Amino acid sequence: MEYTARVELASRDVDGCVDPLMDAMEGYAPSVSTTPADTAQVTVTVVATSVRQAASQALALAEAAGVGAVTGIEVLPADEYDRRPWAIPELLSVTQAAATLGVTRQAVLGRLERGTLRGRLVGSTWVVAAEELAGL
Repeated sequence: MEYTARVELASRDVDGCVDPLMDAMEGYAPSVSTTPADTAQVTVTVVATSVRQAASQALALAEAAGVGAVTGIEVLPADEYDRRPWAIPELLSVTQAAATLGVTRQAVLGRLERGTLRGRLVGSTWVVAAEELAGL
């Protein structure tokens, strides 16, 4: 049976994890991305007879990559994993975030650059998850 395993790592050096993870997990359809906590995660597909075996296999693959400690793992049958509704957060532009906060666009850019407001660069454009503005 095919299982999909998502392995979260302690490393914040996501770019430095890509090549070792892709090499160690070649043949398991690896996909490396970032967790909401800005750490690396890898998703792989393994063939196993049980969830326990799939988890052990995914952990062994992650450890073989030598990219640091595993902080979490999720394993599901591949068909069930594929049916999950993946929530995409509502993203706001800097202008939209400024309007929501009642401040200038420059004030939001300053917060992003200082790290007092979490956001992401998409190409050369900052975006902020709407949920980041709650309570500000």
